[in-house]
Amino acid sequence: MLLLGFYRSGSWILDPNGAPILTDFTPMWLAGREALAGHAAAAYDSRHFGEIQTEFVGPHAGQYPWPYPPIFFLPAAVVALLPYGWAFLAWQAATLAGCVAVGYRILHDGLTPLAILAAPLSLLNAYVGQNGFLTAALIGAGLSFLERWPVIAGVCFGCLFYKSQFLLLFPLLFAVARHWRALAATVAAGALLAIASSLAFGVEPWLAFPAALTERAQAALVVQDLAWGKLQSVYGLARALGLGALPAGIVHAILALLVAALACLIWRRRGSFDVKAAAAASAALIVTPYLFAYDMVAIVIPGAFLVKDLIERGGTRREHAAILGLFCGLFAMFAGAGIVPLGAIVNLLLFSLIARRTFRGPRDVRRRRDRAARRDCQSAAVQPDRPARLSRPGAIAGRVSSGRAPASRIRQASTTAINAVASSGTKPRPTSASNNGAVHTNRANSERNSALPSSAASTIHNVAAIASSTVS
Repeated sequence: MLLLGFYRSGSWILDPNGAPILTDFTPMWLAGREALAGHAAAAYDSRHFGEIQTEFVGPHAGQYPWPYPPIFFLPAAVVALLPYGWAFLAWQAATLAGCVAVGYRILHDGLTPLAILAAPLSLLNAYVGQNGFLTAALIGAGLSFLERWPVIAGVCFGCLFYKSQFLLLFPLLFAVARHWRALAATVAAGALLAIASSLAFGVEPWLAFPAALTERAQAALVVQDLAWGKLQSVYGLARALGLGALPAGIVHAILALLVAALACLIWRRRGSFDVKAAAAASAALIVTPYLFAYDMVAIVIPGAFLVKDLIERGGTRREHAAILGLFCGLFAMFAGAGIVPLGAIVNLLLFSLIARRTFRGPRDVRRRRDRAARRDCQSAAVQPDRPARLSRPGAIAGRVSSGRAPASRIRQASTTAINAVASSGTKPRPTSASNNGAVHTNRANSERNSALPSSAASTIHNVAAIASSTVS
């Protein structure tokens, strides 16, 4: 609704006179027009391309460069087939739909589209006509397909060559985790896209691209043709705080190497893949110095994987509060765009939360659940009229069968439950975790405990059934 209000007021896509407004989408549409006309290499000539933009939007609107590799001429040429206004809307709608679909695939929750649309950076990306939705969709799709369909995942990451600064970390993680098929598919997809763009638009764009990329990097990272607050990287934060190019580069390099090393360590460990995916997606946003506010749309991907892991394995109150605080931090970053690059702080805090959950989080969850089990057993001993029961036996059994809790914790809970029931003399409820195989296995144990009261013997039988069925 807000974008519709901008459009009606003549401040989005078209001005009140129906003329195009210069946005980040303008150079993409004009570059596609040049490619369709057979002059794709002209988009890398800053002077010539600036004249084209001046002719299109007027002399006082300014101009934007074309910093993308020649493979991005393929989608640019497709959207250039439409009139400017319709092309703008089609590009944003298609990439937003892809981002929402990937988010739903990760979480399987109907509220995912609302969460993505509610993120303030989604509004910023749609307003300027950028490709943040596409970047988020490719990263999320690649990670979600990696375990079951590594080749498809590699194709998704191969398409990410259009913004190779976000691809730097993933080949290293694939090698560390031995995802060789995904790594090979990534390289093959990138090579095929390069060949396709060469066949469609010639090799001249590839010859002109290196010089244009060097010029753009010099302007954005050294000369400061934009406000440092628009760079949401650690490098941008250091420059905004007054550091020079060399000291800021050193600070960024140290933090980037540390984050990359931690991400590799996380991917080498055995554990939840959702945490690994969240760490990879978050680290990819930290290691690059060239990160703008609209690129921060991709933060929904590590957030989605982290929320999924919290739902499946549980989490502490501090973790839930931290995620809520980071979401509020996105609004503060949106309000402060162009002043201080708060995106770097949000990215670092999110990665710290993911790393903490990797090395300490599951232990905290296990302690909390074990305390709940002991409280239930103790309450059964104090209240003899209340049937004794195990605290969430299905959850305990699931954690033992998946290897996330040792069998010693089951034995500890079993002993506590047996003592509580024996002292109270109550009859326990049958547990749903026992099965026929475990019953036959534990007949000898029940005969051995026949001298105990019937309630205690029944409890021994049920607890032994849970432990036998889950540990095996």
